[in-house]
Amino acid sequence: MWKDEVKAARKAAGLTQAKMNQIMKVPMRTIQSWEAGDRIPPEYVQILVLEKLEQIKNE
Repeated sequence: MWKDEVKAARKAAGLTQAKMNQIMKVPMRTIQSWEAGDRIPPEYVQILVLEKLEQIKNE
């Protein structure tokens, strides 16, 4: 489920929601909505976000 994946990936990358906002330029409210399960982005956005978080984790 997207909300669980994005939250786990963000935490694995060592980011707070605020830091993810700063680095990825995703609005805070959007990140909060994703993690609450209120909004689900298109699949291509999900892939790009998870790839970027994985890249940050591995840096």
